[in-house]
Amino acid sequence: MTESLMRFSEGVGHVGLLLIGLGVYLSTTLFLRGWTLRRGDRRTVQDILRSPREGDGALVLAVSTVRDCAPGDRLGLDQALGAIRRRLPLFRRTVRTLCATAPMLGLLGTVSGMIQTFDALGAAGGREQVASGISQALLTTELGLALAIPGLLVSRLLDSWQLRLSRDLDALQAEVLAGWRRS
Repeated sequence: MTESLMRFSEGVGHVGLLLIGLGVYLSTTLFLRGWTLRRGDRRTVQDILRSPREGDGALVLAVSTVRDCAPGDRLGLDQALGAIRRRLPLFRRTVRTLCATAPMLGLLGTVSGMIQTFDALGAAGGREQVASGISQALLTTELGLALAIPGLLVSRLLDSWQLRLSRDLDALQAEVLAGWRRS
């Protein structure tokens, strides 16, 4: 197994290994962002106010926080929901930065592999060294794009979750204020 890992690391080069590490970091960050924005089934805010469930994620936290506010305490309500709103963009910049960095690292690997190829050609190297350089160049480009494309797609999905959750928090605030006016 160690030998196959060594051959793999030689095949993708240092930049390829860096891209694999970036992929692990990106996957973890996407998971954490998704966990922060998780939302259970599409129950209405009124249903959640009546009976919050664990799967409702941030809205359950919002409901329990709102229930701790004294009736009529508009400032307390704004502060409670503001704390939750500040958590919504958590990891967003990191995800975007990693998605933008991946193709750039892939390009760096391409340049590195092509330099290796031209060095092998200039030093009367064999076909094996030339093929190795071209292979490394193409692998790092592919890795960079393979990370960036799904990362951007998932990032956009999570952005839409954030927008929906923000709207749900607005509806929750309006429902609580309406309840205070009725009582």
